[in-house]
Amino acid sequence: MASVTATVERMIRRFPSLYANRTQCLHALFYVLGNGYAWSAGELVDITRDERTEEDADAAFLAPLIARHGPDHPIVEQATARFAADRAPTLSRRGRAAALARTPGELGPHDPYPLTTGCALSTMPADARPDWRAAADEITAAVAEHVNSGKYSGIHERITTFPGRPPD
Repeated sequence: MASVTATVERMIRRFPSLYANRTQCLHALFYVLGNGYAWSAGELVDITRDERTEEDADAAFLAPLIARHGPDHPIVEQATARFAADRAPTLSRRGRAAALARTPGELGPHDPYPLTTGCALSTMPADARPDWRAAADEITAAVAEHVNSGKYSGIHERITTFPGRPPD
């Protein structure tokens, strides 16, 4: 069994460029569909059992380019340099992951995912552990604050008004 804080710390250590703080991890856990987590025994658990990191993902992206062009080809060198440049500012988060996992922060530069019936927040079981219930309350409050702060672009309302959408 993993606590909320342990789960968040693991997320930050594996993907420091995706998650800058506890709030961003909780958003991914509770709102984002297809995030690789599901409810089990009252907690959200990683169902992918995937231990890859950002560097592993970068290597997987580069492998076919290297196989086709060789490691010294300019396109491989450019991609490698771009990954390094993109990751460099965030790598220090790994060393601070334990502290970041306990510290709420900004939700992020993007609007939050809309609440859907399939997300973990909507499917929380009755036997959810108290720390997971508290985390759900925490991220719900953060999303509400973001939406009500004026930072919210309203994109989700605009999406629902696309022509051809069936009436409610």
